[in-house]
Amino acid sequence: MGPALGLEIATEELREVTVGEKDWAEIRFAVAGGRDQIRSLVRLLENIPYASRITTVGMRSTTDGSWQANITIQIQILSYAQ
Repeated sequence: MGPALGLEIATEELREVTVGEKDWAEIRFAVAGGRDQIRSLVRLLENIPYASRITTVGMRSTTDGSWQANITIQIQILSYAQ
């Protein structure tokens, strides 16, 4: 998804967290590229067809005019009774 938008994406952390009684896969990404492309990625992540939520987005411009972002998303881990 990132390269199609012209972005560089690196996974910084992947872990399981429990909130209340629900388990979530929490993924933290570092993203580099254009401001509009990063915003497009955030919009795509907001609409993925899973029980998910974006918990943090931090963006900053760099001295060369590009942008860097840190994005954390949680995707609910579903379990089905056997």
